[in-house]
Amino acid sequence: MRIEAFQRVVYEHNPLAEVVCQVAFERLESLDERVSAAMRAAFADLGYSEAEQVGVTVGLPPGIVVASSGAQPQMTQHLRVDHFGTPDGVWKVSFSADFLALTCLKYSGWKEFLPRMLCAVQTVVGFCVIDSPKRLGLRYRDVVEREPLGLGGSSWHELIEPFLLGPMAPNALASGQIPSEDEVESFVSQSVLKLDNSMVFLQSSLLRSLEGSRRAFMIDADFYNDSGLEADLLGNDASLELRLNTLHENAGALFRRGITDTLHNALRPR
Repeated sequence: MRIEAFQRVVYEHNPLAEVVCQVAFERLESLDERVSAAMRAAFADLGYSEAEQVGVTVGLPPGIVVASSGAQPQMTQHLRVDHFGTPDGVWKVSFSADFLALTCLKYSGWKEFLPRMLCAVQTVVGFCVIDSPKRLGLRYRDVVEREPLGLGGSSWHELIEPFLLGPMAPNALASGQIPSEDEVESFVSQSVLKLDNSMVFLQSSLLRSLEGSRRAFMIDADFYNDSGLEADLLGNDASLELRLNTLHENAGALFRRGITDTLHNALRPR
């Protein structure tokens, strides 16, 4: 399966609420406080300050039984996640013994995001030997609000393509019927698609404001590779950049494919 390519644009009214790039790998057993301290200092030199440390408790999956050998097995493990953020709160690097992630809350373009991700990987690889990456993912979460775009009177089917609307699309449940969003208490669609060069976990949903008077539409697409990754991927900038660029191209094409010309023009491409 492929996504039709579109010319890449930057929107003046950028709908991106969050962009996350994550690489997961085999658990690092040698990660100790000395290494963590050195890494914190390295990220501080890059303009990140230590935001917080989160302890995550990991238990056995449901249905898994551990045979008793006389001693009580260790059922849970506490993992530490270090977060490093920029002073403006826009960028955050998260690192644990299992993964590295870069999060951006005010995305301006790939030319800024990609170098930051490559730099974060280089920083971690400088302190840890990471082999056998398990998953490389790039997730874009777009939230479309009509009112700021001057589209308050538009229905969602005028802005979003049918494959993302599900039963909210015209004629979905009855010929000639255009569902009213007031009749939709909640809507969430999820699918996992196998593309020619990656997988994508695609979600679309209808959001409601806290006061309940306004609606927004979210397109959440997580493009990823979880097989066939090079063992030295994190130590090879060229290979990593190539894979990330492929995921990025798919992300841009999917968003443009999922919106109508009306919404595209209202976002003011440039």
